[in-house]
Amino acid sequence: MFLPQSPNDKDTFGEERRTFLINRINQAKESLVIKSLDGTIIGYGLSILGPINLIFGPIVAPDHHTASLLIDKLANNHQGKLRIDIPSGNEYFMSHIEKYGFVKVSQLL
Repeated sequence: MFLPQSPNDKDTFGEERRTFLINRINQAKESLVIKSLDGTIIGYGLSILGPINLIFGPIVAPDHHTASLLIDKLANNHQGKLRIDIPSGNEYFMSHIEKYGFVKVSQLL
């Protein structure tokens, strides 16, 4: 999931997901944090190695460029399939990552 918003999970998702995030971090193959020059966390991302895909998410970043950097670093040297779930309303980001080979395979209404 990509959300171009605050790195504060409660601000981004509207609820506290501490237990979910702790479990997701424990499952993660890799995790990354991006900080501003003053050391403030401005984004983060996780990759989970599933049986079929390397799954990205959550990816939380202040803009599409930062989200793309997180995905690029998390995918580095992975030889299999990649997956990311992108919430509706992020069509610009979807068109951006399609340039790098991602393909939209389904959409929930």
